[in-house]
Amino acid sequence: MNKNWTRWISTSIYKHYDDRRDGIELYLEGTPRPKTQSVNRFELRIDGPDIAMITSGYFELFVEINLLVQTSKTETDPYKQVKNTGIGQIAFTAAIPIYKYGNGVDDNRTIQLGCLQLDSEIITTPFLATPEGLLYTTIEGTYKMYLEEQ
Repeated sequence: MNKNWTRWISTSIYKHYDDRRDGIELYLEGTPRPKTQSVNRFELRIDGPDIAMITSGYFELFVEINLLVQTSKTETDPYKQVKNTGIGQIAFTAAIPIYKYGNGVDDNRTIQLGCLQLDSEIITTPFLATPEGLLYTTIEGTYKMYLEEQ
């Protein structure tokens, strides 16, 4: 295994979703937020990678990606949550390229480490509105990738 795999995978996934957010604010779960943030936003959670050694020096990695869609309920656009959910869903592409993003000695943003492949159906789960008029939907999918020890 490589100590940088988790960082490269997380950074590449965040960039992938950031490139597809269509102007909606995107936050990585657990990171600081500005004092003023939009009520219409995405929150990205990355679980993993879970790593299994298949043979000596060859690994299978699984990553679960969850995207929370939060939208303010409005009377002027009753389909806003559905539209934002659709933007989130199309970010769950069949493949997510993983690059060696960073500024360290092992990093090189032009080198592709591998490619995560969608390994599940995309599950979309809407929630009821809150008393504050916020609507929530979660979108999740599992990806897998094979890597050789470097």
